[in-house]
Amino acid sequence: MSYLSGFEIHPHPNTPASAVKALAGFATSIVSDIMGGRLVGTTDLRPVHRSVLTACGQAVTVRVRGGDNLMIHKALSTLMPGDVLVIDGDADVSRALVGEIMMSYAKSRGAVAFVVDGAVRDADSYETKQFPCWSRGINLRGPYKDGPGSINVPVVVAGVQVTPGDVIVADDDGVVCVPRAMADKTLKVAQEREANEVSLSADWRRDLSRSARRRDQRAPHEVRVRPINSLEGDFHGARVVGNAIQLRLKDVLLAANGVGDDFA
Repeated sequence: MSYLSGFEIHPHPNTPASAVKALAGFATSIVSDIMGGRLVGTTDLRPVHRSVLTACGQAVTVRVRGGDNLMIHKALSTLMPGDVLVIDGDADVSRALVGEIMMSYAKSRGAVAFVVDGAVRDADSYETKQFPCWSRGINLRGPYKDGPGSINVPVVVAGVQVTPGDVIVADDDGVVCVPRAMADKTLKVAQEREANEVSLSADWRRDLSRSARRRDQRAPHEVRVRPINSLEGDFHGARVVGNAIQLRLKDVLLAANGVGDDFA
Protein backbone atom coordinates (compact mmCIF):
# COMPACT_ATOMS: atom_id res chain seq x y z
CA MET A 1 0.00 0.00 0.00
CA SER A 2 1.31 3.44 -0.85
CA TYR A 3 1.63 6.22 1.72
CA LEU A 4 -1.67 7.76 2.76
CA SER A 5 -1.52 11.52 3.20
CA GLY A 6 -5.20 12.38 3.41
CA PHE A 7 -8.68 11.56 2.13
CA GLU A 8 -9.77 10.86 -1.46
CA ILE A 9 -13.19 9.93 -2.81
CA HIS A 10 -13.50 9.21 -6.52
CA PRO A 11 -16.63 8.44 -8.57
CA HIS A 12 -18.25 5.04 -8.50
CA PRO A 13 -17.07 2.80 -11.37
CA ASN A 14 -19.47 1.80 -14.12
CA THR A 15 -18.45 -1.52 -15.62
CA PRO A 16 -20.97 -2.92 -18.13
CA ALA A 17 -23.12 -5.54 -16.43
CA SER A 18 -22.66 -7.80 -19.44
CA ALA A 19 -18.92 -8.05 -18.79
CA VAL A 20 -19.49 -9.12 -15.20
CA LYS A 21 -22.28 -11.56 -16.01
CA ALA A 22 -20.27 -13.22 -18.76
CA LEU A 23 -17.37 -14.08 -16.42
CA ALA A 24 -19.60 -15.34 -13.60
CA GLY A 25 -19.32 -19.09 -13.12
CA PHE A 26 -15.78 -19.52 -14.42
CA ALA A 27 -13.32 -21.09 -11.99
CA THR A 28 -10.57 -18.80 -10.75
CA SER A 29 -8.02 -21.41 -11.82
CA ILE A 30 -9.14 -21.11 -15.44
CA VAL A 31 -9.16 -17.31 -15.38
CA SER A 32 -5.75 -17.24 -13.69
CA ASP A 33 -4.22 -19.67 -16.19
CA ILE A 34 -5.29 -17.72 -19.24
CA MET A 35 -4.06 -14.46 -17.70
CA GLY A 36 -0.59 -15.73 -16.92
CA GLY A 37 -1.04 -18.49 -14.36
CA ARG A 38 1.88 -18.37 -11.94
CA LEU A 39 1.71 -14.66 -11.21
CA VAL A 40 -2.04 -14.00 -11.35
CA GLY A 41 -4.36 -14.20 -8.36
CA THR A 42 -4.25 -13.39 -4.68
CA THR A 43 -1.93 -14.99 -2.18
CA ASP A 44 -2.71 -15.57 1.51
CA LEU A 45 -6.42 -14.70 1.33
CA ARG A 46 -8.79 -17.42 2.51
CA PRO A 47 -12.59 -17.75 2.48
CA VAL A 48 -14.18 -16.73 5.77
CA HIS A 49 -17.44 -18.49 4.83
CA ARG A 50 -17.38 -22.29 5.13
CA SER A 51 -19.78 -23.49 2.44
CA VAL A 52 -19.02 -23.34 -1.27
CA LEU A 53 -19.69 -19.76 -2.34
CA THR A 54 -18.48 -17.87 -5.39
CA ALA A 55 -18.59 -14.22 -6.36
CA CYS A 56 -18.26 -12.15 -9.50
CA GLY A 57 -18.72 -8.39 -9.59
CA GLN A 58 -17.16 -5.04 -10.30
CA ALA A 59 -14.55 -3.78 -7.87
CA VAL A 60 -15.20 -0.83 -5.60
CA THR A 61 -11.89 -0.17 -3.89
CA VAL A 62 -10.95 1.42 -0.60
CA ARG A 63 -7.48 1.94 0.79
CA VAL A 64 -6.97 2.48 4.52
CA ARG A 65 -4.14 2.42 7.02
CA GLY A 66 -3.75 -0.83 8.93
CA GLY A 67 -6.45 -1.35 11.54
CA ASP A 68 -8.52 1.75 10.64
CA ASN A 69 -11.93 1.48 8.96
CA LEU A 70 -13.20 5.08 8.86
CA MET A 71 -13.21 5.28 5.06
CA ILE A 72 -14.65 1.79 4.73
CA HIS A 73 -17.82 3.12 6.35
CA LYS A 74 -17.96 5.82 3.69
CA ALA A 75 -17.30 3.30 0.92
CA LEU A 76 -20.23 1.19 2.13
CA SER A 77 -22.60 4.07 1.47
CA THR A 78 -21.52 4.14 -2.19
CA LEU A 79 -22.09 0.44 -2.91
CA MET A 80 -24.51 -0.59 -5.63
CA PRO A 81 -25.96 -3.98 -6.67
CA GLY A 82 -23.27 -6.30 -8.03
CA ASP A 83 -20.33 -4.56 -6.36
CA VAL A 84 -17.44 -6.35 -4.67
CA LEU A 85 -15.86 -4.22 -1.96
CA VAL A 86 -12.09 -4.61 -2.22
CA ILE A 87 -10.24 -3.36 0.86
CA ASP A 88 -6.51 -2.68 0.91
CA GLY A 89 -5.81 -2.81 4.64
CA ASP A 90 -2.03 -2.92 4.29
CA ALA A 91 -2.07 -6.66 5.11
CA ASP A 92 -2.50 -5.72 8.78
CA VAL A 93 -4.40 -8.27 10.88
CA SER A 94 -3.96 -6.63 14.29
CA ARG A 95 -7.57 -5.33 14.21
CA ALA A 96 -10.70 -6.28 12.29
CA LEU A 97 -11.75 -3.88 9.55
CA VAL A 98 -15.29 -5.20 8.99
CA GLY A 99 -17.79 -7.29 10.91
CA GLU A 100 -21.38 -8.47 10.82
CA ILE A 101 -23.05 -5.05 10.98
CA MET A 102 -21.02 -3.65 8.09
CA MET A 103 -21.46 -6.84 6.11
CA SER A 104 -25.23 -6.78 6.62
CA TYR A 105 -25.38 -3.19 5.43
CA ALA A 106 -23.30 -3.98 2.35
CA LYS A 107 -25.55 -6.92 1.54
CA SER A 108 -28.65 -4.74 1.91
CA ARG A 109 -27.21 -2.41 -0.73
CA GLY A 110 -26.71 -5.29 -3.16
CA ALA A 111 -22.99 -5.91 -2.72
CA VAL A 112 -22.00 -9.50 -3.51
CA ALA A 113 -18.72 -9.98 -1.60
CA PHE A 114 -15.86 -8.56 0.47
CA VAL A 115 -12.20 -9.02 -0.41
CA VAL A 116 -10.12 -7.83 2.54
CA ASP A 117 -6.33 -7.62 2.74
CA GLY A 118 -6.62 -7.41 6.49
CA ALA A 119 -8.69 -9.00 9.25
CA VAL A 120 -12.43 -9.39 9.75
CA ARG A 121 -14.54 -10.48 12.73
CA ASP A 122 -17.92 -12.07 13.42
CA ALA A 123 -16.72 -14.86 11.17
CA ASP A 124 -19.78 -17.10 11.61
CA SER A 125 -22.08 -14.40 10.26
CA TYR A 126 -20.60 -14.70 6.77
CA GLU A 127 -21.69 -18.31 6.72
CA THR A 128 -25.11 -17.86 8.31
CA LYS A 129 -25.96 -14.95 6.01
CA GLN A 130 -24.30 -16.62 3.00
CA PHE A 131 -22.21 -13.57 2.17
CA PRO A 132 -18.87 -14.43 0.54
CA CYS A 133 -15.79 -12.92 2.13
CA TRP A 134 -12.08 -13.51 1.54
CA SER A 135 -9.65 -12.11 4.08
CA ARG A 136 -6.10 -12.39 5.33
CA GLY A 137 -7.19 -13.21 8.87
CA ILE A 138 -9.77 -13.08 11.65
CA ASN A 139 -9.42 -10.93 14.75
CA LEU A 140 -11.95 -10.01 17.42
CA ARG A 141 -10.32 -6.63 18.13
CA GLY A 142 -12.18 -3.59 16.85
CA PRO A 143 -10.67 -0.97 14.51
CA TYR A 144 -9.60 2.63 14.85
CA LYS A 145 -11.77 5.25 13.14
CA ASP A 146 -9.35 8.09 12.47
CA GLY A 147 -8.40 7.82 8.79
CA PRO A 148 -6.87 8.60 6.42
CA GLY A 149 -8.13 6.65 3.43
CA SER A 150 -9.11 6.69 -0.23
CA ILE A 151 -12.09 5.36 -2.16
CA ASN A 152 -11.99 4.12 -5.76
CA VAL A 153 -8.27 4.41 -6.29
CA PRO A 154 -5.93 1.68 -7.57
CA VAL A 155 -5.00 -0.67 -4.73
CA VAL A 156 -2.87 -3.75 -4.22
CA VAL A 157 -4.57 -6.61 -2.41
CA ALA A 158 -2.60 -9.73 -1.51
CA GLY A 159 -0.22 -9.21 -4.41
CA VAL A 160 -2.87 -8.29 -6.98
CA GLN A 161 -3.39 -4.81 -8.38
CA VAL A 162 -7.05 -3.83 -8.55
CA THR A 163 -8.44 -0.77 -10.32
CA PRO A 164 -11.99 0.43 -9.67
CA GLY A 165 -14.32 -1.21 -12.15
CA ASP A 166 -12.18 -4.30 -12.71
CA VAL A 167 -14.06 -7.60 -12.61
CA ILE A 168 -13.45 -9.68 -9.49
CA VAL A 169 -13.86 -13.46 -9.81
CA ALA A 170 -13.59 -15.44 -6.57
CA ASP A 171 -14.15 -18.99 -5.35
CA ASP A 172 -12.72 -21.44 -2.84
CA ASP A 173 -9.31 -21.33 -4.54
CA GLY A 174 -8.87 -17.59 -4.23
CA VAL A 175 -9.48 -14.27 -5.96
CA VAL A 176 -8.61 -13.12 -9.48
CA CYS A 177 -8.92 -9.61 -10.86
CA VAL A 178 -9.74 -9.17 -14.56
CA PRO A 179 -8.94 -5.65 -15.84
CA ARG A 180 -12.07 -4.11 -17.30
CA ALA A 181 -10.37 -3.59 -20.68
CA MET A 182 -9.51 -7.31 -20.85
CA ALA A 183 -12.90 -8.69 -19.85
CA ASP A 184 -14.14 -9.54 -23.35
CA LYS A 185 -10.87 -11.16 -24.42
CA THR A 186 -10.62 -13.09 -21.18
CA LEU A 187 -14.16 -14.37 -21.61
CA LYS A 188 -13.44 -15.72 -25.10
CA VAL A 189 -10.30 -17.56 -24.03
CA ALA A 190 -11.98 -18.84 -20.85
CA GLN A 191 -14.79 -20.37 -22.88
CA GLU A 192 -12.26 -22.11 -25.13
CA ARG A 193 -10.26 -23.36 -22.15
CA GLU A 194 -13.34 -24.66 -20.36
CA ALA A 195 -14.51 -26.50 -23.49
CA ASN A 196 -11.07 -28.07 -23.85
CA GLU A 197 -11.05 -29.23 -20.22
CA VAL A 198 -14.51 -30.77 -20.64
CA SER A 199 -13.22 -32.67 -23.68
CA LEU A 200 -10.13 -33.87 -21.82
CA SER A 201 -12.25 -35.03 -18.88
CA ALA A 202 -14.45 -37.03 -21.25
CA ASP A 203 -11.36 -38.66 -22.79
CA TRP A 204 -10.04 -39.60 -19.34
CA ARG A 205 -13.37 -41.10 -18.32
CA ARG A 206 -13.39 -43.25 -21.47
CA ASP A 207 -9.84 -44.42 -20.78
CA LEU A 208 -10.72 -45.29 -17.18
CA SER A 209 -13.80 -47.18 -18.32
CA ARG A 210 -11.73 -49.23 -20.80
CA SER A 211 -9.15 -49.99 -18.11
CA ALA A 212 -11.88 -51.12 -15.72
CA ARG A 213 -13.37 -53.43 -18.34
CA ARG A 214 -9.97 -54.99 -19.05
CA ARG A 215 -9.38 -55.46 -15.34
CA ASP A 216 -12.77 -57.13 -14.89
CA GLN A 217 -11.97 -59.57 -17.70
CA ARG A 218 -8.89 -60.89 -15.91
CA ALA A 219 -8.93 -64.04 -13.79
CA PRO A 220 -9.80 -63.17 -10.17
CA HIS A 221 -6.34 -64.02 -8.82
CA GLU A 222 -4.31 -63.00 -11.83
CA VAL A 223 -1.36 -60.71 -11.21
CA ARG A 224 0.43 -59.76 -14.41
CA VAL A 225 4.22 -59.60 -14.23
CA ARG A 226 6.84 -59.25 -16.90
CA PRO A 227 8.94 -62.45 -17.30
CA ILE A 228 12.53 -62.08 -16.14
CA ASN A 229 15.58 -64.28 -16.14
CA SER A 230 15.73 -67.16 -13.69
CA LEU A 231 17.59 -65.39 -10.92
CA GLU A 232 17.19 -64.88 -7.23
CA GLY A 233 17.64 -61.51 -5.58
CA ASP A 234 16.04 -58.15 -4.93
CA PHE A 235 14.45 -56.29 -7.86
CA HIS A 236 12.86 -52.88 -7.19
CA GLY A 237 11.31 -53.85 -3.89
CA ALA A 238 10.37 -57.40 -4.98
CA ARG A 239 11.83 -60.84 -4.30
CA VAL A 240 12.81 -62.62 -7.50
CA VAL A 241 12.33 -66.38 -7.32
CA GLY A 242 12.77 -68.30 -10.55
CA ASN A 243 10.59 -66.65 -13.19
CA ALA A 244 8.15 -65.12 -10.69
CA ILE A 245 8.19 -61.99 -8.60
CA GLN A 246 7.19 -62.35 -4.97
CA LEU A 247 5.93 -58.85 -4.14
CA ARG A 248 6.51 -57.53 -0.64
CA LEU A 249 3.57 -55.09 -0.79
CA LYS A 250 1.10 -57.93 -1.13
CA ASP A 251 -1.82 -56.17 0.45
CA VAL A 252 -1.50 -53.21 -1.89
CA LEU A 253 -1.48 -55.42 -4.96
CA LEU A 254 -4.35 -57.54 -3.69
CA ALA A 255 -6.46 -54.47 -3.10
CA ALA A 256 -5.64 -53.13 -6.55
CA ASN A 257 -6.84 -56.40 -8.10
CA GLY A 258 -9.95 -56.69 -5.96
CA VAL A 259 -8.68 -59.78 -4.07
CA GLY A 260 -9.33 -60.35 -0.36
CA ASP A 261 -6.89 -61.25 2.39
CA ASP A 262 -7.66 -64.95 2.00
CA PHE A 263 -5.63 -65.05 -1.22
CA ALA A 264 -2.02 -66.07 -0.58
